[in-house]
Amino acid sequence: MLQLLIICVFFSVVERECCACRIKEFSTTIPGSALRGHFIKELHVAEEDVCELHCYLDDRCQSINLRPMTIPGTGTWICQLNSKDHIQHPESLMKTDGFKYRAAVQQNPCSSSPCVKNATCQSLVTEKRFQCICPKGFKGNNCNEDIDECSQGANNCSTDAWCINSEGAFACQCRSGYTGNGTTCSDINECQRGLHNCSSDATCSNTNGSFTCQCTMGFIYNGTTCNGNKGYSSSNPAASCSDVLRDTPASLNGSYYLIHDGESVVLTYCYMDNISECGGGGWTLAMKIDGKK
Repeated sequence: MLQLLIICVFFSVVERECCACRIKEFSTTIPGSALRGHFIKELHVAEEDVCELHCYLDDRCQSINLRPMTIPGTGTWICQLNSKDHIQHPESLMKTDGFKYRAAVQQNPCSSSPCVKNATCQSLVTEKRFQCICPKGFKGNNCNEDIDECSQGANNCSTDAWCINSEGAFACQCRSGYTGNGTTCSDINECQRGLHNCSSDATCSNTNGSFTCQCTMGFIYNGTTCNGNKGYSSSNPAASCSDVLRDTPASLNGSYYLIHDGESVVLTYCYMDNISECGGGGWTLAMKIDGKK
């Protein structure tokens, strides 16, 4: 007679109480036989069902060998738990007088390959039937969910690198202005290595991950180009000596080209020492750009 053994057991997983029902059906009985070579342990029990219960409670147990005790009047059984069954090892099933072999043979739930992404499938004797051991970079019941190491901070990329997520993995790439393998990035000195586009009239200053161009004294346009005469650039014209000093604080007394009335350019001698905080004072007209006074 088929017997279906269903018992709920409680166990703690990650500090939470869970309930799982193991299902083990002892559907195969072979009298006069016993499985040899896969012994777990031997017990003395009062009922056959109690032996099945011990097999159920041991995760390793897949079959049992039963034999009545030879002592008259005891009414007990010898119960041997086996870690394998006769389907896995038919050569281990031996004719043995007085014994009865019983197996809880179940279809392997992993045979349908429920786990993906090269995960390892493990069969269980619970309602869940199987569990997937996910490879690095994946999660989920079937390991079909990618872990985004970048958004979760589960990466070893440098703070000066981009983290690029991919399926099951991630990559580290140093940001612009840095060099390295992504986990370690160091600043590139564009000024020393000639990797800048500063004008010949500008000074290159290295910064973390970048650089700046500072026009030399007398050129008020601060950028990669410092075209034009001292104090004047078509991109950023100065209308007064204070404009020159504002854009180039280190400017000294001297002649500068200033734009006058928004149109004409005049050569002006600026007394930088006399310029007030309000922007006034300190200049003398030297020559208009066309050579006329």
